[in-house]
This record gives sequence, structure tokens and C-alpha cells, in this order.
Amino acid sequence: MMAGVARAGTLPVRDWVPWALPFLWLPLWLWGWPRPHVDDLFFTGTAVELVRDGRLANPWIGPWMASFGTDLYLVHPPFFPYILGGWIRIFGVSTAAFTAFHCVVQAAAISVLYVGLRRGGVSRGGACAGGAALFILLAGCGMRPDALALLLVLVSQFMIARAGAARWAAGSFIGASAVLVQSFVVTLVIPLHLLHGIRLLRRREAAGAELLAFTALGVAAATALFAAALPASFAEFFRVYLMHARLATPSFYHGPIIFWRALTFGWEVPRLGPTWLIIAVAAWSVARRDSPAQALRLWWAAFAASLLLGVSLYATYEVGYADYLGLALAAATWGCLPGARQRRLGIAAVLLGFLSQNAVVLLNQLNRREMPDAAAIRAAVATHPRSRLLVDNIAGRFVYDFRLPPGAVDWMSRQPIASGYASLLAHKPADEIWIASEWKLERYLSDSGIHAKRMRLGGITFNAIDREPYRLVVIP
Repeated sequence: MMAGVARAGTLPVRDWVPWALPFLWLPLWLWGWPRPHVDDLFFTGTAVELVRDGRLANPWIGPWMASFGTDLYLVHPPFFPYILGGWIRIFGVSTAAFTAFHCVVQAAAISVLYVGLRRGGVSRGGACAGGAALFILLAGCGMRPDALALLLVLVSQFMIARAGAARWAAGSFIGASAVLVQSFVVTLVIPLHLLHGIRLLRRREAAGAELLAFTALGVAAATALFAAALPASFAEFFRVYLMHARLATPSFYHGPIIFWRALTFGWEVPRLGPTWLIIAVAAWSVARRDSPAQALRLWWAAFAASLLLGVSLYATYEVGYADYLGLALAAATWGCLPGARQRRLGIAAVLLGFLSQNAVVLLNQLNRREMPDAAAIRAAVATHPRSRLLVDNIAGRFVYDFRLPPGAVDWMSRQPIASGYASLLAHKPADEIWIASEWKLERYLSDSGIHAKRMRLGGITFNAIDREPYRLVVIP
């Protein structure tokens, strides 16, 4: 085996990277990682309510949930709220506790990916670049459940990569649990399990009936936990879940059109074009008969199947997943090349793909931010004791530390689903007090008169990027 590349199936004992990776998240956590995301209150409120009252509900999005004819949190599977709820039952409700959970999960996911790539014969540089792709994907997820779901997907692959009934049943259970954390990863779980099963059948390491039986056992165990976690019937869950899915996703036939438009809209061509060129070249190099990265063909086949399934189910979400997972595979592919110089050139190309997509966003992450004056904002709210409080994710995190006062509502969920997010400031009820970022108020209130500052770099103004995302406005 070529120097600098791990022998397939092993991990060098002296490889320090998987031991060092988790410690990199300590400074990130102290820095405030993960950064705020518009969905943070949506995905944390249910865990808080579970710990507080034992109900699978999120009162912070009550007006929005009322549109589904229930106050139960049935728009997503219940595993993530229960797991996050278990964490905060131990560590308490706070920004530090929530961000620590996500830092731990992200560090674990990237460490597992790194170890898996090294065991597959990928060089240290290629495995690190693959981990960097996953890191950037997760950087845009805030406190969403994606990191935990992807960690479970990766762990399930360790289980099913080798023959054994118990391993296959456990891997099937973990893969099904990943889907019950974040439904979209079904686009990864199904192709990976099918292709691993085909590989084992071709090698005569397992029988088809055995694989089906132990897959059913693992899925049945996850389904039993799912049923125990639901506070309603399966029929009621699927009614609400599918109603929400129809709102969030286009029809099957419009998926490819929406995916293509997302890749070719405005500046997306120069931003995403290099990425997809890199992915295409890497896929072609694996397909060659004499490719040194033949061991990754299974993963590329799974990537292609996942791409088709993702475009069919949720095209807009697939855009973000596909390009970063494709870059991770490209990094792994070039990490298997025989020459050190070839490996470095390939990995450098992948890193350039990262930068072409994220240079401005990453620079914006490094900007000095003016933090909200939490005490002054809370004092202003206290002068309106009878007003209902509506806060956005920035205020919920930096003003109230995710310990929202009773009756508080997520500003983005203030209206029924049919109304969308836009409204008029003139229509604000007199008994409500709003705390939201300048960016959201400008974007969703056409008569607000607010103009948030835009990111500027080298004399160029990027109108789609907020320069000071934490600037809050209090509207009594």
C-alpha cells in the first residue's frame, strides 16, 4: 500500500487526528458555536417543554401549530426532542447547554467520518478534507437535528459494513433511528443499506432472507420506540406530518426543476459551478477501470442514488446536502491516489471548492459582532407587563438564554401557516411587543422602514448577507 495512506480496514494507532478533533470544538463552543439559525426556537422549544411539563409540544410556535389542528409537536419525528430533552435535564436550559450538545454531536460525527475514511484507505489529508466538508455543511444548520442524524447514519455504516446478523440488525436500528431524528436522511440510509446488502450478497457473506429478516428486526425495534414516544396515534402523526411535508416540499415532478434553479440562480453558477465540476471529475476518476479509489465506488453509487432520491423528496434541501457530501467524497477519492503530489493537488482542488462556495460567508462569521444589550431590552419589555412577547431566535438566545417568559412566541411563527412570514407593521396587534433582528424586520415587514447593514468586502456589497445579524429592534 502506498506510503501515507492507511491500509483498508485499519487505522494507524499513531494517527492523532481523531483524538484531537473533539478538542477543536472547545474554542468553537466558547466562541458561540453553532451560530444562530432561524429555526433554533422551532427545534429547541419542544425539548424544553418535555423537561418542564412532560408534553411533546412547543408553545413557542403555538400560533403556527394551531393551523394543523393540534398543539402537539407532530410535524417532525419525536426522537430529537427526547434526546435533546435528556441532555438539558442533566445540564439545564441555557444557550451554553444547547450549544454544547451540538458541539459534542458535530465533533463526534466528524471524528466517525474521519475514522471511516481512514479505514477505507484514504490519506490523512483526504480524510481531514472530507471532515471539513461535513463541518461546513453542519455550520449552516444551527440547532437543527441534522448533526445528530448524520452521526447516527455514519455509526450505522460501521455496523453494516461487515457481515454478521447482530451487526446488521443493530445497524438497521441505528439507521432507522437516524430517520426518526431527521427524516431527510432517509435519502442516505436507504441507498447505503441497499448497496451494502448487494455487496454482502455478491461476496456470499450473507443470504438475502437473513438480511431482510434482520433489517426488519432493527426497523421494528426503532418503530416500537417511535410508538412509545408518540403522544398520539400513528394516524394522527402522519396526518400532521404529511400536511407539513406538503407545505415544505414541491411535488415529485417539480423537484428536478427546483433543484436546477437552485443551482443556477444568479450568483449560484460561479459560486457552485467549481464545486460540481470537482465532484464530476472525482466521480469520473472513480469510474475508471484502473482507479486506485475503487473501494469508494460503493459510496459514489450511494451518493448518486441519494441525489436522485433527495431531488424527488425535497429538492431545495438536497442542494445543500449534495454539494458538501459530494465534496467530502471527492476529498476521499483524491486521498486514495498513489502519489503524494497527486493527493495534495486533488485535496487543494476540493479546498478551493469550499472557498468558492463559502468565502464571503466564512469571512462574515469572523466579523466582530455588536451583541444585544440584554438588560436594556428586558427592562423595556418590563414596562409593558400585559403585552404578549414575540421574540426571534436572536432575542431568544442572547436576551433570554432560551428561558423565554411564559406565553412568549417565536416571532417567525406568529401567524398561521397559510399566512407565511410576511406581514405589515401597521397590522401588529396593540397588545404585542416584538423583539426581532433588523434583518428579519426589513425582510418580512414591507412598511417597517428598517434597512439592515449589508456585508461589504473590497468595495462590493453583498445584499444577501447581513453585516450585523445580532442587531435587535424592540417594537412595543
